[in-house]
Amino acid sequence: MHNQQLNHLMGAYFNQDYYLSGETIEEVMQTYLDCEASDTIQALIEECAEFVKKVDAENVFYELYRYDFKPERWGLTSVAFLKLISGLASAFLSKGGINQ
Repeated sequence: MHNQQLNHLMGAYFNQDYYLSGETIEEVMQTYLDCEASDTIQALIEECAEFVKKVDAENVFYELYRYDFKPERWGLTSVAFLKLISGLASAFLSKGGINQ
């Protein structure tokens, strides 16, 4: 599993300067959703679904993204964060949010 889209989201949007994209997870995600292509968003949803299936998803997430993002600062576990962003992305696409 390469996590290409998740790596992009975390590195470009949920990084040390996340506040440039929004003050909340929902606002940062909206910036991402408004900027990325629909197929990229769908790939992110699929990556999140695969990631949360990992037995050690919390530890793997921490190891990959600990320098950029800590979901516990937002009152979430890594798995809860992944489910939240996946849900926001799914809702965006289901409402016809289509980017090219």
